[in-house]
Amino acid sequence: MACIRPSLASVAVAAAAVLLSALLVSGCTGDNKPCTTCPPIEGTYALGFEETGAAGCDGGTPPQRDTLALTRHGASLSGHTEVWEDLTGTLYESGDFSLSGTTEDGGTGLDTVSVQGHYRAGIGDGGTPSLDGTWVESHQRSTPSGPQPCTLTRAFSGARQ
Repeated sequence: MACIRPSLASVAVAAAAVLLSALLVSGCTGDNKPCTTCPPIEGTYALGFEETGAAGCDGGTPPQRDTLALTRHGASLSGHTEVWEDLTGTLYESGDFSLSGTTEDGGTGLDTVSVQGHYRAGIGDGGTPSLDGTWVESHQRSTPSGPQPCTLTRAFSGARQ
């Protein structure tokens, strides 16, 4: 029985094809760069939340509604809600955006938020722009037995007010 040895070039081509396929399936095609022609995301949005996961969280119910105010300078975003004061992030050519922030909770722990979302322009005359995505809050509280982590993941959507 003959042994077939693939050439180094054919192995490299096959590996590149597998990598390209994986990137295309995952949506990572390189098109998601910080915007140069940015969509008009700035404004105030009334957000509604739906809990999709809570790990290690006990007690207290997070707000089901909040208001997100966004400003934009080029591709750089800044924003705040009633709970989160200093959010910063990036707006991408695709309309996707990311925000994050960190705060200390009265000396009892550290809170962080990570937001991945998408801006949708209003359709037609008078159409209302909207946002949707995933909002992840991580809370760490000091307890007598050591740090107590909690991660809350919520889907969100909302229209510009």
